[in-house]
Amino acid sequence: MTPWSQSRRPASDPLAGLRAHVLQPLFGGVQARRARTFVPSVSRRLALPREASRRVHAESLRRLLLHARSSVPLYRERMVAAGFDPARMDDPAEIARLPVLTREDVAAQAAQLLSSRHAERSLVEARSGGTTSDPVPFMQPHAAIARKDAAAIVLRRNLGWHPGDRVAGLWGAVEDLPGRPQGVLRRLKAAAKQRIDDTLWLPAADLSDAKLDAFAAALRAFAPVALQAYPTAADLLARRILERHAPLDIPLVLLTAETVFPAQRERIAAAFGGDVHAFYGAREVGWIAGECPEESRLHVNTDGIHLEADADGRLLVTDLVNYAMPLIRYAVGDRGALAEGSCPCGDPRPVLQALHGRVNDVFILPSGRRVPGSICDVRNYQLVDGIVETQLIQDVVERLTVRWVAGPTFQPQHLDTLRTFLDETFDHELEYDFERAERIEPQPNGKTRYCICRVEEQA
Repeated sequence: MTPWSQSRRPASDPLAGLRAHVLQPLFGGVQARRARTFVPSVSRRLALPREASRRVHAESLRRLLLHARSSVPLYRERMVAAGFDPARMDDPAEIARLPVLTREDVAAQAAQLLSSRHAERSLVEARSGGTTSDPVPFMQPHAAIARKDAAAIVLRRNLGWHPGDRVAGLWGAVEDLPGRPQGVLRRLKAAAKQRIDDTLWLPAADLSDAKLDAFAAALRAFAPVALQAYPTAADLLARRILERHAPLDIPLVLLTAETVFPAQRERIAAAFGGDVHAFYGAREVGWIAGECPEESRLHVNTDGIHLEADADGRLLVTDLVNYAMPLIRYAVGDRGALAEGSCPCGDPRPVLQALHGRVNDVFILPSGRRVPGSICDVRNYQLVDGIVETQLIQDVVERLTVRWVAGPTFQPQHLDTLRTFLDETFDHELEYDFERAERIEPQPNGKTRYCICRVEEQA
């Protein structure tokens, strides 16, 4: 029995069924209805046993590569240059013979990435999130968007979030937040849609104490089944809730877009009173991996994604769904590692064992050694009692700017403890400039970068 056959349905409100089966299909729009048609087939493929899953995945990859070779100019050139024929590919690992596709490639050669079998006027243009670089434009058909939405529905449902559930988002991406349309009729329509979806949006760009108190009150009144949030924003809200000794009751908190540390997970679970899980995705390709409920390990979304990690730890994503502008071996901007074996939960899909963070969050030492920011982030440890947050910024190889936020118990010796920790982490190779800050402010998109390396950007 796979985890897909198990029910993890939390308590929900009595109108969830009405929203899921009547209101949302009726008023949710063409794209939402199209996504629902893909849900049964996506669910079946993700529930396949090990050998069948591998066989179907390999065939999906081969089919995409054959399509790209025959109709996409850039990949035709690359495959010919590499002597690579997807019709003769026996193992998906052979795809490593093809060059990596970078964000710069996509921005500079967008026309060469479009398939001749898709009319450009029928495609939807979107942009990457742009967390570590300028946003990259990409194109995809409506059907690809719907299938990716269907995968999100299936993977969320496995964690206990069902269509029709009342949900909240502690979010910062402007393109995801509801805007204020012009005109009375459009505003009424937008308000009706939000009412039908029954979603509470909390903008994460302002996380002052007053805002956090307002968010906690709004969540308490709204009583969502699930909360989707950035880990940093959810952790700040959790800290505030615990300080005020007023925990909430939200059955599921789903974290994404940043590294999730064990200490954060514990605080968020204590503050919100429910299960805490994470997923990993990118705007260009949708869900890349989502946690299983039993082991909290990230399983690759093999129905829509082929995932690799190269020798340098860069994660390379091949989108199996977007045939109009295929992204093959696309360097999504993060580093991580795939596990050797399978997960004890019984799900046969590959496991993303480690997600080290963004490429630009990896520090470069004078010796040439690379240090992932996730291992030198004080939020991952309980060793500097009086310092609650740090932001490490590397503009040149030899020095690190250390911005730090004092906690209620701060004592001067805590800075010595922090310096010792950094020296041990960086093998005494760096000099430090310490700067005290009141708080580490999020970016305009609501995400907070605690580790920033600009050395490679300059290079």
